[in-house]
Amino acid sequence: MKSKHIGSAFDEWLYEQGLFKEVTAVAMKKVNAWQIQKAMNNQKITKTSMIVSDSPASLSRLINKED
Repeated sequence: MKSKHIGSAFDEWLYEQGLFKEVTAVAMKKVNAWQIQKAMNNQKITKTSMIVSDSPASLSRLINKED
């Protein structure tokens, strides 16, 4: 039987601990970095070719899942 409330207890716990915003932000960054890297791989685009007017360091931060 499926519950329509799966995951809600964990979200509540994160709120209670004051961690919800931080955990959500980290998760979103990891997903965004993964999506960008996947698109770059699919289109055979390198970091160098992605740099238009930004620094290589800022691009690395953008696609670094751990940063």
